[in-house]
Amino acid sequence: MSTRRRLTWPPARTVLLMLVAMSLEGCGKNGQTTWFGKQESKPEEAETATLDEPKPEESAAVRDTIASNAWIEGMRKMAVGGYALVVGLGKNGTMQCPRPIREYMLQDMRRRYRLGGASEGLEHLSPENLVDSEETAIVVVSGEIPAAASKGTGFDLTVRALEGTDVRSLEGGWLMPCDLKLWADDKPVEGRVLGTGMGQVFTNPFGLKEDAATKTNPRIGHVLGGGTATKDRRLRLVLTDPSAAMASRLMQLINRRFGVEPYKTADAMNPHAIDLRIPKAWIGSEPHFLNLLMHLYVPSTPSFFDMRLRELCEEAVQAEARLADISLAWEGLGKTSMPAIRKLYTHEKPDVSYFAARAGLRMNDDLAINVMARHVNDPESAFREVAIEELGRAVNLTRCVMVLRPLLEVNDQQIRQLAYKALLRQQDPTIQSFLVGDKGGFAVDVIPSRSGYLVSARRSESQRIALFGVGLRCQTPVFYTHRSDDLIITATIGDKHLKLVRRAPLTRRLSPPIYCNTDVASLIKSLGNPPTKNAEGNYKGLGLTYSQIVEVLNDLCADKTIQATFMLQGKETAEINAEPKGIGRPESEL
Repeated sequence: MSTRRRLTWPPARTVLLMLVAMSLEGCGKNGQTTWFGKQESKPEEAETATLDEPKPEESAAVRDTIASNAWIEGMRKMAVGGYALVVGLGKNGTMQCPRPIREYMLQDMRRRYRLGGASEGLEHLSPENLVDSEETAIVVVSGEIPAAASKGTGFDLTVRALEGTDVRSLEGGWLMPCDLKLWADDKPVEGRVLGTGMGQVFTNPFGLKEDAATKTNPRIGHVLGGGTATKDRRLRLVLTDPSAAMASRLMQLINRRFGVEPYKTADAMNPHAIDLRIPKAWIGSEPHFLNLLMHLYVPSTPSFFDMRLRELCEEAVQAEARLADISLAWEGLGKTSMPAIRKLYTHEKPDVSYFAARAGLRMNDDLAINVMARHVNDPESAFREVAIEELGRAVNLTRCVMVLRPLLEVNDQQIRQLAYKALLRQQDPTIQSFLVGDKGGFAVDVIPSRSGYLVSARRSESQRIALFGVGLRCQTPVFYTHRSDDLIITATIGDKHLKLVRRAPLTRRLSPPIYCNTDVASLIKSLGNPPTKNAEGNYKGLGLTYSQIVEVLNDLCADKTIQATFMLQGKETAEINAEPKGIGRPESEL
C-alpha cells in the first residue's frame, strides 16, 4: 500500500516559483444571436449585438451595409479544458486519482518540468512525489475562450476536484501551469493547444462561513484571468450570395478602412468567404470592431454617402429608431458625418443626443464629451453607466478624465466603481497602484476620494483590490481572529502598528509576529507578500492568498475596524458559488 508523502513546502513559495519559472519560458499573459434586433434605444443595446445571421434591412443603418451581404462565422465561445495539478493545499489535498489520469499527468509533468534528477537537487519533487502528496490534487480545469479573441487574451478558469476523490478544499491552492485543449469524451483531445492556465485559486470566502446564506463548494475554485489564449480565434465573413466580385469588393473595402499592416484585416479566400483578423489597434475592443465592420456601407453611386447621411439623421429622430445601429453607421461614414451629427448633440430626446455623441466620441470629437458629461452627471439618465464606460474607452481625449474624476465623490457606490474602472483604463495618474505577492500576485489601487471610504475587490477577470480614499486606516484597539484561527491581528489603543501572526497550515504552529503600520495599504502588503527576513532579521509578509485577504478586509470592515464600505465587483454571489457547467461542446471552427 502506498504511504502518504508530505512535501516540505516551507519555503513553499520558493519551490512553487521554481516550478512556475521553469514552465514560463515562452508563455505570454497579458449561440447565434440577432444583430439588428428591434431598436428600443436602451443603453445596454449599445454594444451587445453579436454576429451570426443575415438581418432585416428596413433601416437606413442596415441597407447596403456589409451585414446585408454577409454574416460572421466564429462568434461562439470556445470551451477548452484539461487536467492540472493544484499545490499548496496543506492537508486538504489527496493521493487519490484514477490511474489513466494519473499516468497522463505524470507524462505531462515529466515533459514540462524535467524534475527529479540528482543534478537538480530536487529528487523529492519528482512528478510521482508531487502527485502522491496529500498537499496536492489533480483537478479538471475548464474555461471559455471569448469569441474573436486574439493571442494573449485572458479569461477566467474554473477548477474542480476529480469526482470520487477525497479532496476537502481547494482553498489557498495554486494551479500549476497547464495546457488547455478541446475536450471530447471526458478527456482532452491531443494535438492543438488552444490556451494555457496558471494562477492562484480563488474560492469565495464568504460562502465558506458557517452562517453563509449561499454555501460555497470548497472543492470548486476559480482562477481569475488565469487562462491565456495561445492562438487567434478564427473569424470568417461568409457571403449570403457567393460571388467572387463581391468577395473582392468587400475585402478591399475592409482593408481600406482597417489596414493591411502588419497583416491584412480581410483576405478573400474564395467566392464564399473572407478570412478576418483583428487589427492590432482594435485588440481588446473586438465587439466594437466587428459591429463597426458590419455597418460599413458598400456604396453604389458617387452621391450615395450624402444621401445616406441625410436618411440616417432623419430616421434618428423618429420613434423607435434603430439608434444603436444608426450610431455605428455614422461612425462607419467617418468624420464627414460630424457636422450633421453635431446638430443632434443638443436634441431634446436623451437617446438621440447620447447615440449621436457616442459616434462623435468614437471619432475623437472633443465636443461630444460635453454631451457625455450631461449624461454621467444626471442620476436620472438611462445612459449614465454606459456613458461612463464610453468615456473610459475614449482615445486621445484627455478631457474625459476631468469629467470622470468628480464621479468618485458621488453618493452611489456603483457609479464610483464604474468611474474608477474608466479612470484606470485611461491610466489616470492620480490612481496609485502597487503589486502584492510574488509572481502571480494581485494589484491594489489607491483612489483619491473624499466621499466616504470604500474597499472593493474583483472576483472575475483579474485579482484586484481598490481602496477609495487616501489614508484609510485600521482603528485601534484591534483583536481579530480568522474563522479558521489561521490569522490573528492585534493592537491596543493608540498603537501605531498592528501585530500579525499566522498559524502554519500543516504544523499549526504560530509564525513569528510581524508588524506593520495601521494603514490598510500596509496591512494588505504585510498579509500578501511572501515571508522574508529584512536586514534586521525581522520577518516581513505572511503569504496569504488573494481570497483570504479579501475575506479579512470584509471582516474588518464589518466590525468597523476599517471604517469603510466593502463591496465585491464582478459576478454575483450565486453565480460564483454555482456548480460549474461541464466542459461544453467545442467550437465548430476546429
